[in-house]
Amino acid sequence: MSTFDKTKKTTFVLGAGFTKAFAKKCPLLWMKVGKDELEEKIIPHPFTKKIISQNRDGDSVDVEGLLSRATERMPYDDEHDSSLRSLAEVAEKILVDRISEGSKSVTAPDELRKFAQWCKANNADCITFNYDLVLDLSLHQDSGLENRTWNTDAGYGFYLENSGFLTTVMPRKAVCCAMTVHKLHGSLNWYPRIGSPHDLRPGLLVNRWRSGGVDTDRIPDLDFNERSRTLIDNALEDRPFIVPPVNSKEGFYSRPILKLVWRAARKSLLDTQQVVFIGYSLPESDRSARLLFSESVPENASVFVVTRGSNPDEFENLKSRYRGLLESSKRKIEFIGGGAVDWVEGTLE
Repeated sequence: MSTFDKTKKTTFVLGAGFTKAFAKKCPLLWMKVGKDELEEKIIPHPFTKKIISQNRDGDSVDVEGLLSRATERMPYDDEHDSSLRSLAEVAEKILVDRISEGSKSVTAPDELRKFAQWCKANNADCITFNYDLVLDLSLHQDSGLENRTWNTDAGYGFYLENSGFLTTVMPRKAVCCAMTVHKLHGSLNWYPRIGSPHDLRPGLLVNRWRSGGVDTDRIPDLDFNERSRTLIDNALEDRPFIVPPVNSKEGFYSRPILKLVWRAARKSLLDTQQVVFIGYSLPESDRSARLLFSESVPENASVFVVTRGSNPDEFENLKSRYRGLLESSKRKIEFIGGGAVDWVEGTLE
């Protein structure tokens, strides 16, 4: 019997397994990529072809491995600079397009809606490493109830202007939200204005739901005409702001917008009474994330880990990682198998 207490202040931490549970077509970091998608679109060079070969297994490619090698440079990489930049751009675009496409088909809509409504009704913040909009779109729905609202203007912890207001002079006032989604690695709907500086700051990002075929029929106010869409296209960069899945992310975390997001996420953890990790593997390699949790989860907070737990060895390794980082004499961790959908259905009534 779980000791999860629905009356306590709760913060959720969501990993890739959360999205995968509700949108099964969303890819993980190994994905099938044809030569016409990758090799034929980069600047041809034997060096980059070798990198692709080293990160390919049959018809699948390790996108994290590609992006890490293309962005984390070696001293002898100067002569390959243009080829590596081309590889990084194409690999990141493939990743964004695949996640966007996979996010369109929600396979457990009722349970996802229940989770979103519970978060809004109970002021439960979500900290997530995911770029996708699966949760965001569900939160956006049914947000007309007083004190149970969520919107992109203020729902990420900073003001994010809607792209529709790039084509009008009408003022827009952000509405406060019942809870916040702290997206530690950026989001597929955060688009920088053209010419934004490298150290991206709040005010330079614009919310754009139309990324990678998001179902805008669920958001009627984004039914722009062709002229408006052209104006928006001309005002924004062609790629959203995300922290790509590379081994070393510290260079991205120095940007003002992510400093703000990470500080807000830390405050949410410091103020919580229980933390529920859903579909998050707590990788040993992500030092920044591990520091965030070890330094921010209160000593007296209850900790729950919801996972599929289908492979016994992987489940034991997961337990070991969490216990090594967060368990203490005052705090035990409760591990819950069965996955996100079953847990939401059985717990968040």
